Amino acid sequence: MVKEGHGAFPVPKANDPPPPANIKKIGALKRFSNDAYAKSLLYEAARLVAPIIHEQKFKVGKLYEMYPDKAELLGLNVNHGQKIYLRLREHHNDRSFLPMGDIVGTLLHELTHNVYSAHDNKFYKFLDKLKSRYDDIHCRGAKTKYLCEENKVGRGVLLSGSLVSVREQRLKLLNKPKFANETKVLGSDSKINRPIGSSPRDLRQAILEAAERRLRDSKWCHSENAETESVPKEDEYDIT
Repeated sequence: MVKEGHGAFPVPKANDPPPPANIKKIGALKRFSNDAYAKSLLYEAARLVAPIIHEQKFKVGKLYEMYPDKAELLGLNVNHGQKIYLRLREHHNDRSFLPMGDIVGTLLHELTHNVYSAHDNKFYKFLDKLKSRYDDIHCRGAKTKYLCEENKVGRGVLLSGSLVSVREQRLKLLNKPKFANETKVLGSDSKINRPIGSSPRDLRQAILEAAERRLRDSKWCHSENAETESVPKEDEYDIT
């Protein structure tokens, strides 16, 4: 006998895709209403850098969002990759997000701390190597042996609607002419201007150079003294 149900039919919640290989967990701060969008930025940054993580055999236990009180603090690496924290939002407005180029630049910097703790010549030489490789992959079409999790045989995963929609929205914003002609400098209100018609490679290189200048001039990374920084607790995160 078939019994009539009571109430609306429950709709299963779509699962987030798995983090890229060698990253165990990804988490965004739950206290913000747009935490799904923040998590999508972490996924996107991780996806862009995943071939480098694979090639260098980096291990990242947790890739988390941070929103510290210190305006200059943009990234933190705890215990050589056990936890990596990235600022995603502008300090003065938690609904305004940093450009993806800035977030990727911070992530590459923090990954370098998996190998070198101090900001010395060896550190920056290795970081320059990672940045050059990133350019090779995303600007010059260099091939890699990395196969993303979504494309592995038998592990096809559909992105949840929220992640798909915010990614599409972000791509639309990135394709606007205004973005093509000026890009915000990491951590400041100034702009990088470039002539109309310049190649995407030139723009991306300018973004990375601006990020590096910000890294050196403002000393925003506190990974050398990570244990002194206050970070959110685990229960403050929406974790995948």
